[in-house]
Formats: sequence, C-alpha cells, structure tokens
Amino acid sequence: QIGYSVFMLLAFIAMGSSSQASRHDSHSKSLDSLSLLLKGFDAADAHNHDRAIALFSQVIEAGTLSTPHLSTAHRARADAYFQNGQIKTSVADYARALHLNPHNIAAYINRGNLRTRLGKYDLALEDLDNAINLDPHDALAFQNRGNIHFFSDNFSKAITDYRRSLGLEPSDLFSAIWLYLAERRAGIDGRAGLLAHSQGQNMEIWPGPVVSLYLDLISATQLVHVANRHTGHEKDEMISEAHFYSGEFFLMNRQTELAVNHFRQTIARGPNWLTEFHAAKVELNKLGH
Repeated sequence: QIGYSVFMLLAFIAMGSSSQASRHDSHSKSLDSLSLLLKGFDAADAHNHDRAIALFSQVIEAGTLSTPHLSTAHRARADAYFQNGQIKTSVADYARALHLNPHNIAAYINRGNLRTRLGKYDLALEDLDNAINLDPHDALAFQNRGNIHFFSDNFSKAITDYRRSLGLEPSDLFSAIWLYLAERRAGIDGRAGLLAHSQGQNMEIWPGPVVSLYLDLISATQLVHVANRHTGHEKDEMISEAHFYSGEFFLMNRQTELAVNHFRQTIARGPNWLTEFHAAKVELNKLGH
C-alpha cells in the first residue's frame, strides 16, 4: 500500500507553517481538514473501515480542502467503502474523485481493482490503461493490469506487464510471484527468475515464504502455518493468500483436489476485496467448481 499519511503530511508542509495558518481562518480550517484526512488514512491502515469512512466524510462535508485534496478524500473514502463491502457507494466516490481530478492515478488504479473484482475486465483495463498513460512509471498499475490478463488466460500479456512492474520495482516479490505463475501457465520454467528476484531479500517477511514454497524450500502446510502464526490485523489476509498460493502450487503439480480445497479456504478466510480472493474464485470456476 502507498504511504498516504506521508503524502498528506508533505501536502500539509507545502501549505505553510502552523504559525502562518493561525493568522488565517481559511488556512486553519484547511489544516484541520488535512489533519482529519491523515487520521482517516491511519484508520484505513488499521482496517477500521467504519471510522475511516466517518473521518473522510467529515473532511468532505467540511468543504475546506483544495480540489486535488478533495479528490484524494473521495478516492480514500471509496477505498474504505470497497473494503467494507459497500460497492455501489464506492463506485460513486471513485467517479467523484476522477471528476474533481482527472489525473488522480490512484483513483484509476483502485477503481480498476474494484471493477476487476466485479469481473468487469474491459472497464478495469480502461482504468489501468489511463493510469499507465498518466504515469508509465507506476509499478502497481502494471502489476494490476497483469492480473487482469492472468485471469483472462492471456498469459503472454500478463508476463509482459509483470516484467514491466518488476523493472520499476525489482524488490516487489508479489510481482515476481505472479510472473512465475504466469510463466508456468505459458510453459516457461521461471524458477531461476524467481530465485534471482528473491536474492538479498529477507525471505521470512511475507510474501517471502510463498517464494520459498515455489522453490521447494518449504511445504504448503508450512506456508499456511507461517500465516496462522501472524498476530497482526493482516492475519486473515495472509492466511487467505497462503491458501491461494498453496492452491496454485498443487494446481501446477496436477493435484487438482488439493488445489480446489485450498482455493475454497482462500474464499472462506477472505477478505473479499483481496486479489487472491478473486483469483481463487476464477480458478474454481475454470476447474468447474
């Protein structure tokens, strides 16, 4: 995830010092709104979506933010609505964010993610193409577009996008993992590349253990155990991811029944906005389950 709080803090600094703001009521209100926006990002980072929505709504209703910052607030609230399962409201906020700022790259990327989860791949590709056209150096946009190609069985395009993502963020193990999966689907042995991308990284930090699974250094059972040992608020995400990547491992080894069981566990653990949650649904559908 992007460090939104850092971004907003820089915006806060750019607006001037607190001593200046205290002399001007409009500036003071704007700074108060930015403070609330930061708190909203903190709540979102803590997965407290209801509080995040309330804070972002308060900021939006105050009407004191500049247009670019207001666009960011709508995008952030849309993210929180999405993760809270309030899809229609999320769609409306993304549209508002982009109306206010047609150059809001994060809004394009995140709406693309939402549309991907809804199976609206053509619309999702439009959003990600727009994001990439605005910033051809955004690794996340390439990774997410690669996911859509993967779900659509267009593995050659998926490989191209994952490689572009890794060219921009060589240390991103998620892109390396998805590149490996796409290469395997295309009949390419990508183990050497996966190993190369993992060199010099702490493989105990997630998703390092997933790489270890695909390099035959640990078992699927051990991978799930690693995720279950996690104590933070991301535990359910990690368990869901562990089951998904275990499912892919068994699918690659033609152990379909085990793969199906793990994909079902991915969905059982959620959350439903997770990339791997949707990917598990796609795989089960392809397997006729």
